[in-house]
Amino acid sequence: MQISSTYIKQAYSLAWRFFSKNKLVSFLAMAVIFGLYILSVIPLLGFFIAIVAGIALFSVQTFVAKTLISSNSDEEYDEKVQGAVLKDLLTRHLNVASGGFLGFFVIEIIMIVIMFTLFVLSVGLESLMQLSDQTMTPEQQMQIFQSMGGIGLIFVLVAMFLAYIYPLALAKVYASEDFGEAFAAIFTMFSPTVWKASLNVQYFLMITMLHVTAIGMFILMIISAMTIVLMPIALFMAYLFILYATTTAVLAREIVFDEVETVENPGA
Repeated sequence: MQISSTYIKQAYSLAWRFFSKNKLVSFLAMAVIFGLYILSVIPLLGFFIAIVAGIALFSVQTFVAKTLISSNSDEEYDEKVQGAVLKDLLTRHLNVASGGFLGFFVIEIIMIVIMFTLFVLSVGLESLMQLSDQTMTPEQQMQIFQSMGGIGLIFVLVAMFLAYIYPLALAKVYASEDFGEAFAAIFTMFSPTVWKASLNVQYFLMITMLHVTAIGMFILMIISAMTIVLMPIALFMAYLFILYATTTAVLAREIVFDEVETVENPGA
């Protein structure tokens, strides 16, 4: 797919066209994924159903990305979207989606363990237990929060940086061909090579717009989710944002790494 000079607008357009060119399959995909997340509240089985829902969502994103990657023109992209069926979205790239999801899940676990370990080293396990049991005086609690504040700030800054890098790693997952490659690709968010590649003005603008859109969508979804009547609107906005985040990741990867290859191989 040729990258437009108005690449931010292009990402929005590609996301909207994926929905508008085949509304039925999008609505069916939304219904399946939302239904799985509803079922995830079931005791005992809920955790496994949530994993299935996460993989299904990743499968939809991967299908969108691979459709975009494999299309040489807008017309070809539209034709592939129009010809898609629900099974394509949910199962065609299940191996890649499973690898990417597992990698993301492992990273989440690692981040939680690191954060907990840092807090324990900072204030002590006994102090944390007393804080959770609410057996501390207000003065002691304030001291604990002050001790945790510095580590919390560092963790937030690291999380913000990884959120900036994440779309590039995600795009590498989408470009993967099998489970193992997809699993390894998600960890490229910790690669200095990817960090260096992200120092790109176009990428910065795309990701800034992605985050601004995320904040706006989140606010609208919270408002819509306050009543059952408007819940479908919140679900619809979430789906559109997922499509937009996917197309942004793919275009950003093309922009960033094509430029890197051009610079490194000027005579190619």
